[in-house]
Amino acid sequence: MSINLTVSDDDAVGLRVAEGGGSGGGAVWSVDGKTGDVSVLPTGGTQGQTLKKASDTDFDVEWADESGGGGAVTSVDGKTGAVTVLPSGGSNGAVLRKSSSSDYDVFWGSMVYSSATCTTDGSTAAKVASCSAYVATANSWLHVLIGNANTYTGAITLNVNSQGAKSIYINGAASSSTNYTLPAGTYLVYYDGTNYQFRTDGKLPGTTTGNYVKPSGGIPKTDLASAVQSALVPAGGSLFNVLTKGSADDYNTTWSAWIYSTPYSTTGGSTAAKTANCSRFALNANSWFPVLIGYSNSYAGAITLNINSTGAKSIYINGTASSTTNYTLPQGIYLVYYDGTNYYFRTDGKLTGIESETAVVNKTSSDTSQTLAENTFYIWPTMSSLTITCPATGGPFAFRFTSGSTATTLTMTGITMPDSFAVEASKTYEINVYEGYGVAVSWGVSS
Repeated sequence: MSINLTVSDDDAVGLRVAEGGGSGGGAVWSVDGKTGDVSVLPTGGTQGQTLKKASDTDFDVEWADESGGGGAVTSVDGKTGAVTVLPSGGSNGAVLRKSSSSDYDVFWGSMVYSSATCTTDGSTAAKVASCSAYVATANSWLHVLIGNANTYTGAITLNVNSQGAKSIYINGAASSSTNYTLPAGTYLVYYDGTNYQFRTDGKLPGTTTGNYVKPSGGIPKTDLASAVQSALVPAGGSLFNVLTKGSADDYNTTWSAWIYSTPYSTTGGSTAAKTANCSRFALNANSWFPVLIGYSNSYAGAITLNINSTGAKSIYINGTASSTTNYTLPQGIYLVYYDGTNYYFRTDGKLTGIESETAVVNKTSSDTSQTLAENTFYIWPTMSSLTITCPATGGPFAFRFTSGSTATTLTMTGITMPDSFAVEASKTYEINVYEGYGVAVSWGVSS
């Protein structure tokens, strides 16, 4: 074979192949006045083969299978074994999955959470379902979508991905002529190695009682059944409820009503050092809380209050320290202000904790609506209805009213109260608000 090369004006090289002698080589007579040998690729070869030298002679090459680059490792940290290379490609979050049961046969794919879809007619006993990459494994869970409610009145089965019909159990018992109700919907199904176990009663499948048993493979990461959820956080509860310990046992918790701290003192009136107890009370500066004084004070001098053994604090009455001339503190419930050093009580109807403590506004029964102002205490007489508007932030805000023989209709905007709050007849209410949250103190009145 001979090859003539012609160089054009733009320096591109054109080749024209003509019949001639030679085997994979030949002479070029002239390219820019130079001569030399060229070689063309040999014929033949199959996909995947590489070009290799057949001898030491120039241009003597042939197609051959690739060898080397794998197989046994001579030594890696003194160990030998078969080598496999990760496949190319794969996107962010992909996982390495088996293509077959053969060693090292892997590919990059997405992680598939088992979710089978069954569209078999409800009247058919033998249900079938398909699910991407699902392999039936004993003691495992999968989601199953039942597209049509079962109406077949007898034993029913489920075959997922043609892996064989398995009996369906419903609520711990085999499906039968008396146990065949399986509504359309998505179920967390447990496969025990023989049967598919469904539950329609909200319990976790996998045991005859429906109680939670941790699977050997760990807790499923999505759609935890209600039985597992209730073990972590109890069901139920309402607005403002708090999670409390039912006992000293681990995880024994229950929802209960939030208890607003109400210290109560039963110290005798003649004793200067008053003490009080209160469930869950925490002493914080610049805070308000109701205090019940069980006995009118008769000690003619400075008096103190110690709540939950947090230390005796001086009692101030109407803005002045208690003393031989300022010790009158009748029995009753007080909204007390703690400034970080002293407890402030008032017996004149004014609001504690305000610098001047003089911002008191007396209202009449015809004043049926009011927008509250900060540091102001509004007092209403007996009211049949009352509408209160409060800014959503700031405070303190406070008001008092009396509910007559028929309970007052109270409408509040901008105030969130505990869900147990309701106005009752024949009571006086004092409501204090801070940052949009209100707390009520009430006491009975005689008709």
